[in-house]
Amino acid sequence: MTADAPPSTTASVLGQAAFLACSWTWCIGMWLPVYLIHDFGAAGWIAFAIPNVVGAAAVGFVHRAPGAAARFRARGLTPMRWFSAWTVLFHVAFLAWLFASDVTRPVFVPAPAALLVPLLALGAGLALSGLGSRSWRTIALALVPVAPLLILAALRFSGAGSVETPESTGVVTTPWALTFYTVGLAFGFLLCPHLDLTFMRVREETPSPAGEAAFALGFGAFFLMMIVITAGYAAAYLLGVMSSYVYLHILLQATFTIGVHLRELRDHGWPLGRTGAWGFWIAAVALAASGSVVAGAPDVLGHASTRFAYEIFLFAYALPFPAAAWFLLTHPRRERLGAAFWLAVVAGTPTVAAAAWFGEYWAVPLGVAIPLVVGALAPAAPARAG
Repeated sequence: MTADAPPSTTASVLGQAAFLACSWTWCIGMWLPVYLIHDFGAAGWIAFAIPNVVGAAAVGFVHRAPGAAARFRARGLTPMRWFSAWTVLFHVAFLAWLFASDVTRPVFVPAPAALLVPLLALGAGLALSGLGSRSWRTIALALVPVAPLLILAALRFSGAGSVETPESTGVVTTPWALTFYTVGLAFGFLLCPHLDLTFMRVREETPSPAGEAAFALGFGAFFLMMIVITAGYAAAYLLGVMSSYVYLHILLQATFTIGVHLRELRDHGWPLGRTGAWGFWIAAVALAASGSVVAGAPDVLGHASTRFAYEIFLFAYALPFPAAAWFLLTHPRRERLGAAFWLAVVAGTPTVAAAAWFGEYWAVPLGVAIPLVVGALAPAAPARAG
């Protein structure tokens, strides 16, 4: 348990639960259901929600033994650093594309001022990243009720700030498509949460049984509310009525997520050390500047350019990150991923790409099976020297 650990009281459980929910309300939870509802209808949201809630909540129970979260973090720190860095960059890129597009540009500010939005979110996240756990919990408790209030405002003033939606991306599905796709969703959402350093921090700070209660409440109630909200504005988006209040919700939650992951990178080190830190900031600025380019690009492989770019980032959470978590979970003594991990990722990549970009959803179970089987059968990688 860390020095900033709170007492196991109802207030601290609520604070940790709110923190977990806000930390996990990403540009995935706030936007992937829009695409899934477009492609599969309401069933797409259900397929998204169940493994997401269950997988995130399970972290609090899998690592409930004293010291378990700290030991797992020590073994998996390298992929966890990459997970946090990639997550921050994903949010910067997403905000750049979202606010530079013709769909959202009229909501807040005209281009090119809209390109400042991701930089402002990144700067705010960096400023907040130096705060301690108690401050973050206070912010989360204040932020959780803001989301439904903003959506209520969007409903109340639905005529204000509404915009036209883009044309359909034209994705064609088959009766089995969602079943196959759900396998990939389950693989990602059941395993990726174990690489989230913000989750491990909460698990270390909150002893049992308060820790389990925080994870159960955070994802079974607060986060579930957030993705129900996403389903609500997904329908509005597809009907052509979106409010500026929705985009404010997205911006606030994205800034929170950016801040908590920058905090973890400050505390636990950057991928590739100082060189990686410089590379990260260069990449962040480049992605912030990419909005108008990506938003204005022609369709790619039948997808809108913004969706294609979104799915490139999403790929990391569909294969390499969950595969890394699986390799670590199946071998409690594993201290590095080893060659078998990289072979499994390389072998699984074509099948994941076939599903995401060509609509060949039958390939998803094959892409998931490769790292699952290799991870289960591969011998433990040797310990680090020293």
